[in-house]
Amino acid sequence: MNKKQEYELAKKELDELVHEGFLGKDILSLIKMRDEMDNASFLSKILWDYLQESDENIVGKEQINKYGKIFLILYKEAFIVNPQETVDVIANFWNGLKDNNIGENTSNYTEFIRINQEYKNTLYYMSKKDFITSSEKKKVAGELTNVYAKGVEFIAKIFTISIALINISNKQKYDIDNIDELTIYKKSLLFRKLSKGRYDIIIESINRDIRNAEAHLNLKYIPSQCIFTYKKKKGNKKINVNIRAEDMILNIHPKINWCIQAFVYSGVVFTLICYKGQNNKE
Repeated sequence: MNKKQEYELAKKELDELVHEGFLGKDILSLIKMRDEMDNASFLSKILWDYLQESDENIVGKEQINKYGKIFLILYKEAFIVNPQETVDVIANFWNGLKDNNIGENTSNYTEFIRINQEYKNTLYYMSKKDFITSSEKKKVAGELTNVYAKGVEFIAKIFTISIALINISNKQKYDIDNIDELTIYKKSLLFRKLSKGRYDIIIESINRDIRNAEAHLNLKYIPSQCIFTYKKKKGNKKINVNIRAEDMILNIHPKINWCIQAFVYSGVVFTLICYKGQNNKE
């Protein structure tokens, strides 16, 4: 199966999940309106619904807005220097540049949405039980670490486009494929250097150690102690790092959600601005 086929399959699977009500009734109602609206109206509806939601209904809305403002600054500064290249970079992020990566980021995003919702559903189900077995605790912990790793990988892709946008605003040449091939660590260093530390909140949304530990099967959950634990190299030694389950659930995992949501919503805002500019020209 090539990338285009994977992309089309991911879109189909996401539509099926939506129509099955997997992502909630609000999303299902919104999707049903999609065929009745043009793109600008549909995106406006998405943004309006988000803005109308209270802070109580959207956990971390204030943080989402902080991340979103940073992405909008990146778009604006690049757009002022080179409007067309900025639009192309953002569009290519979702659509892909070549046959071998067409829609790759879109597919990764839809997969993140799916497993993130599965984790939330499992967590909600567990919260309603009077007694949770050790195996059930390990199941939800496994879902949490999996979705966290996928989220960090997607944010690494966001680093790629953010670095490209800063290069555009600085009128510097860049190779987006070379940037994308960098490790998350090297991307974060480059992003910090180019932005002069102005947007460190984006970098701090992820914990690379947790992601790396999960990728190398080094991250474990101990139900009896309610902690996640992994080994980390420090100098010539390896030390044990423990993370309370409560901290992972309430503080660490939400940050990747906020960052990704902010990236998506800021993209909606930028697209609507482009639509408005195009209509004004006409």
